[in-house]
Parts: sequence; structure tokens; C-alpha cells
Amino acid sequence: MADLLQRLKQRKLVQWALAYIAAAFALIQVLDVVAGSYGWPRAAMHIVFGLLVLGFAVTLILAWYHGERGAQRISGPELLLIALALAIGGGLIWHFARAPTAGTASARAVAGTGSPQTARRSPESPASATEAKATTAMPSATSIASEAPAIAAIPIPAKSVAVLPFENLSTDKGNAYFADGMQDLILTKLADIGDLKVISRTSTMQYGAHPQNLTLVGQQLGVATILEGSVQKAGNQVLINVQLIDARTDSHIWAQSYTRTLDNIFGVEGEVAEKVAKALNAKLTPRETRAVAKVLTHNKQAYDAYLKGIYYLYDGQDNDRPSEFELSVGFLQQAVDHDPKFAGAFSALAAAYRHMGGHHDQAESAIRRALALNPNSTFAHIQLARLLDEAGQFDEAFTQAHIALRQDPKNPGLVNGLGNIYSDAGRYDDAIAAYKHAIELSSSSGMTAVAQLNMAQALAAQRRYAAARDAANAVVARNPSAVGAATTLTSIYEVGWGDLASARNVLEAMPVPVTSSGALSDAWYWLDLYGRDYAAALNVMAKAPAAWFKNNDSPLGLYQGQVYQAQGDAPRAKAAFATARTQLESWIKDSPHDVQLHATLASVLANLGERDAAIIEAHRAMALRPIDRYPYEGVSPLVNMAAVQARIGNAAAAVKLLDRLMSIPAGLSLSGALLRIDPAWDPIRHDPAFQALLEKYGKPEPTSSTSAGVVPNS
Repeated sequence: MADLLQRLKQRKLVQWALAYIAAAFALIQVLDVVAGSYGWPRAAMHIVFGLLVLGFAVTLILAWYHGERGAQRISGPELLLIALALAIGGGLIWHFARAPTAGTASARAVAGTGSPQTARRSPESPASATEAKATTAMPSATSIASEAPAIAAIPIPAKSVAVLPFENLSTDKGNAYFADGMQDLILTKLADIGDLKVISRTSTMQYGAHPQNLTLVGQQLGVATILEGSVQKAGNQVLINVQLIDARTDSHIWAQSYTRTLDNIFGVEGEVAEKVAKALNAKLTPRETRAVAKVLTHNKQAYDAYLKGIYYLYDGQDNDRPSEFELSVGFLQQAVDHDPKFAGAFSALAAAYRHMGGHHDQAESAIRRALALNPNSTFAHIQLARLLDEAGQFDEAFTQAHIALRQDPKNPGLVNGLGNIYSDAGRYDDAIAAYKHAIELSSSSGMTAVAQLNMAQALAAQRRYAAARDAANAVVARNPSAVGAATTLTSIYEVGWGDLASARNVLEAMPVPVTSSGALSDAWYWLDLYGRDYAAALNVMAKAPAAWFKNNDSPLGLYQGQVYQAQGDAPRAKAAFATARTQLESWIKDSPHDVQLHATLASVLANLGERDAAIIEAHRAMALRPIDRYPYEGVSPLVNMAAVQARIGNAAAAVKLLDRLMSIPAGLSLSGALLRIDPAWDPIRHDPAFQALLEKYGKPEPTSSTSAGVVPNS
């Protein structure tokens, strides 16, 4: 044995082995970069690896042979230095080739290290066509990492893809709309392929254009592959880079660059979708083949206006900027003016009108025009379903939603949307079943969270508070920074049991600064008001984001007036309510059909002592959403009317309404617990009829969800 070790030392076999491994490592890194740039298939890299393994054996044999003959002229330390240099060199090549490089438009298409772009729900994508009732902040990088072990256990289909936000590499940052639009168009085409599982932009919005750990992103989204891309636009010239990556191995499957002009860019999204489908061995039906190949428009002015229109549409949605909807309508109207047969632009125009509010006729006209041009548009059918739903035409809404689902039955977003229609129609058991089915279909934590929070709200409406708590808590447990989930859970504790301590624990655990979120500030305000901590309630809203008050139809003066009123400080309350009244009347001029604005103005007028005017405004709100026609949305105006009657001292009318509300599924807005703790009922708190109501409905709700039949993490 000693003799063998001595001969190995003489022949420097260990040093040669280390040097070869270092050289092979460097070569693999170089080839990986080259393979990514030229779109080599993975099989090529497998062949290279096999040859390197064979070469290792040959190298050791030659080293032994030449050492035996005394032919080696290189020392052991020199070999080790060469090995070290090669290893470091290969590592540097790998690191810098994969890191973002300013000004580079390579196959990986990365440039700059700015904050992640915000992805938007696509107005043309069946995968994400239906807005959710509930919203929740997306997971942070740390929360994603903590979820990985549980998500990794979910089987991931090989034919699955997520399209990440495309990066805008244009010198003119105003061209961001073009990069966003290109991602939308490609996602739309991919979603038309039934053999592919395509993740919606709702679920990818938390990721930037080039996340560091694609394997983790794939596990998070439940996909095997990820499509990345970038767009560089200069005048009439456009450069589009796309690449398909195996998320399981972080290796390139396919990459391609498209150099086009605005005169011949039409159809590039279909070409990309076709290449992705081919790379994933997805089979297309004849109808799908036609849909993927179909060009949206051949008019470059219409094309450009359309991309701008959908950019502003979803900028308005995602960032609470209602003014963006008017810009969106303007650009989309330009698109259909340039090309009256542009079905997709008509669909997006309908969505923009719907989000503006008060434009139902224009929205319905646009969406029916879209369906006349393209009867097979899943998105158009679901858009029409939402319009009919908002008009209280639930039977027709169900018909349209089911048409969309027949075209894409495994789409969790569409199933969740159907649940929303059931909920609006007051069919809460059907809604809960739909939400549970959406959760079963979804392997994405984002879509799962939305469906679970919607289910929590439907359960709470039925006053099944324990089950609602468990559903919301499951979302909070997975992502503690999700503001929507935390505020929903907080409300359930308050309305279900008047449990202010548990509600406080939820809010105190939030890693998000209170001042950064209007919704979080609002949740703290109501917790403090219910707990009669008036100074804290005033302080939290004084620091809330200014945009919250307008976007939420609730002036700062309303919040302040409610606190002063509860304190018994009549002069300061009157001054605050007077300021709120001026703002509300101005807002109503711009949005005369806004139910919440009329209801809020009614409350303000009641607090100002203007009894008749308050009742008139409360009736206006109820007329816009009568509860007999709108079982879900009609609850809030009715509760508001009861509060107005209580404030003006009409205890009998208030109690009559409250008794009615406690006998129907109105548990999101009214409960025995809220009757006990809400200052809104202080004016009639000692009235015998109200005391009898408390005796009738004030018994605490059960805290166990075992009787509710809902599994928390279902």
C-alpha cells in the first residue's frame, strides 16, 4: 500500500485529477453561457458532460503512463495553481455571465437592477380575466423561501409555464407600456393552448423580470418552465428577446431574438407561443392552432394605442389610480377607431369603462361588439358575466361564466370568478364550493390566497366566523406580510366575537409599516375606535397615506368626526364632519352613481343634525343597490340606513332594520358582537328595544370550526 501511494505521488495523479476537474468546470461554465446565447438544446450539454467524464479517465491513464516513463515536466504545486486559476476563472465567467449587465440585450435579456416591475392582470388572458373580490399583498422573498418546502411537494406538470414581467430596455422609459403589452399578448396566446398549464399574471406580479432563484419561483408558482423576456423600442424599431428556462434545473430550453418594425411586428406573440408549445411538446387542437396564429390587428396605430390602453387600464387597477381609466378609455377608443374589427381592443375598452363606474351601457356595448367579432373569446364572455353580475342580472351572468368555463374548465381564476357571482347573488354555499374548487385547481399561492380570502368572506357573511377565521388565518400563516389577509382576519375577530385582543395580535405581527398602507391604517383605526382608544385612532389616520381617503370614498374628516363624536366633543365633531361633507359632495359630482359616496354622505349629514337630508341620501344609496336585488352588495347601504336612523334618534326604525339584518346573511357587516362594541349604536344603546335586540343576538359565536365543515388549508 505504501508503495502504491508513493507511485501515485510520483505520477502526480491527484494533482492531475484536480487540474482536470477545474478545467472541466471552467469549460462547462463557458459552454453554458454559449448554449444560452445560441439556444442549444439540453441534450447538447448532456453529451458534453459525458465526453468530459470519459476524458477524465483518459487523462488519468495518460498521467500514469507518462509518469511511469518519467515524461512529466510540471511540478505538483504548479498543477495545483493551474487548477485553482481555472476554477476561479470558470466561477467568474459563470457569475458575470448570469448577473444583470447594463446595456446588454443578450439571450437572457437583462439590464439594470432596479425594483421589480409590477405585473398586471391581462385584459386578454383567460388565465387571469376575472378580478377577485379579495386582494392580498404578494409574498416577499423571505416568505417565498419559507413556503418552498411545502410547495415543492406538489406535483408539477411538465407542460406548465409562467410568463414573468418583461423588462423594458428602451432608453425612453415611456416605452414601458410596450414591454408590458408584449408580455400580455404572449400570455394570452399561451393561455389559448389547452394542453399547457399557464399561470396568470395575478400570480406572477410579485416577481421582477429576472428573479435570482428560478427554481424557487417555479416551485412557488407550480410550473416546470418560466418564460423571461425583454423589449427594446426605439422609434419604429423593436427588439424582443425571449427565453424559456427549465425552472427545475435553471437551464435554457429555448431562446430567440426578434428584430421587427412596427410595420411587421404583428403576430410575433403567436410565433413565441408556438415555439414555447413546441419546446414543451404541447399538442394544439385545430381551433387552438388558429387562435394562436390569429393576428390581433394589422394596423400599427391601432396596435400601439391598444398597448397603451391596457397599460393604463391595469396601472389604474393595480395602483389605485382611477384617473388612469380615463386615459385607458381614450387610447382604446383610438384603437377601435383605427381598426373597427379589433375584437381584443373592444374587450379591453369594456373593462376600462366598467372600472370607471357609471358607464355600464358603454361597457356592455363594447363587450357585445367584441363577442360579435370573436364569439369564442373566453375573456369577453367573463367580462360580460361581470357586467351582468354588477347589474344584478345573475342568471344571465351565470350563463356567460359557464360558457367561459366550458372553454377553460381547469382555470382556477375563472372558477373563482364564478364563486364571486354566486356570492353576489347571495348563494353562499355555491360560492364556497366554487372557491374550494378554485383552490383545488390552483398550484399557485397567489390564486390560492385570493380564493381562500373570498371563501372567508362568504363564510363570514353566513356568520360562520370560526371557519372564516381559519380560512383567512391559513393565508396569513403562509404570508405574514399580506395586508389584505391580515385585515380580513382582523375584521373577522372583531365582527365574530368582538375579540379585540386577537385582532390586535394580528396587526402587531404585521412586518409592514402602518403608514405605508391605507388598508392597514384603517384596520388599526377601527380596532382603536372599538376599544375606545380615541387618541390612537386619531393618530393612526393622521399618518395614513393621503390617497387612501379619496380611493376609499372616506374623507379624513369622517374618521376624525367619528372619534370626536364618540368622545362627546360636539364642536370638533361638527367641524370635521363639515369638512368631510364638502369633499363628499365634490366627489359625488364626479361619480354620481357611487353607492358608497352616497351612504357616507348620509352618515355625515346625520352627524351634522340634518335629519331629512341624511335620510334622503341613505335612501339614494339603498336605491342604487336594493338588497332584494343585490343580496351581497345591498347589505352595506341597509346597515348605513340603520346607523343614520340611530344617529338622528329614531330608535324604533333603527332596531327594526337591525333585526332584519341579523336574520339574513349579513355577517360581514353586522353581528351581535358589533352591536356591543361599535360606537355607531351608542345613541340608542340604552333604548329598551335595542337592549332586547342585544339579548336576542348578543350571545357569543362558537370559536370552533369543526361544525362548519371547512378545512383551514383546503
